[in-house]
Amino acid sequence: MSLGEKVVELRENGLSLTEICEELNVGKSTAYYHIKKNFGKTYKEVSINKCEELIGEFLGVFAGDGSYHKSCGGHRIRLYFSGDENKYVESLKEILSDLFNKDPNIFKYNKANLIEVRYVSKRIRNFISEYLEWQDEKTYSVRLKELDHQECFIKSFLRGYLDSDGYCYKDYPKASFFGTSKDMINQISELIERLDFDPTFYNYKDNREGHNTMNFVYLTKDEAREFLRKIEPRNPKRIKDWWAGGDLNSGVQRTSPV
Repeated sequence: MSLGEKVVELRENGLSLTEICEELNVGKSTAYYHIKKNFGKTYKEVSINKCEELIGEFLGVFAGDGSYHKSCGGHRIRLYFSGDENKYVESLKEILSDLFNKDPNIFKYNKANLIEVRYVSKRIRNFISEYLEWQDEKTYSVRLKELDHQECFIKSFLRGYLDSDGYCYKDYPKASFFGTSKDMINQISELIERLDFDPTFYNYKDNREGHNTMNFVYLTKDEAREFLRKIEPRNPKRIKDWWAGGDLNSGVQRTSPV
């Protein structure tokens, strides 16, 4: 395979110009020549917006339903959603584009009823590692490196986590966060407390083979209503009559922070 073919293959796999240069040990001008020759337009690199609200929301979504994998195809950051969450994914796409100055790739797997939102970027991976850490399996150990953040970050982090991996009951005022990382759920409980609410924590041990202890933190009744009005979820699945005050689109129609 020629150098040009290798550059094209890596570009099609979503690697950035910098990552292609590192992978092939070539200069940026050489790699860019082949990119421009084959794709015919300027290559757009990821850049990080320093808006705390954007950062918090992305990290909350990633902590709840994201994954990371490094292979010969690059540093893959994936966010997963069910097939009926198209409206939320479109809203999230705008947030991610504002944060990274680049649209994510979106893949829809109809047979699996799954939507995947993907970036391939070492820069985003390094950015995530500034705020989150985990050992081995992310699902079981992900946690924030520190909790000392501005209120706008805390609210958006909780919004992102709830939208991606939380639950709001349909006919009863209760909002719940859950996950197998006990550290993460304990941290979520503390962040909720910092917003002057009083959440309840518990865990459930599933003794079936292959199942792990699930940790929960939740709010009910008036506290649930006030909390959701404060963090303003975007996902239509989290927007219920009992807190939205009849305006069922209030969470989806939030103005993207810039």
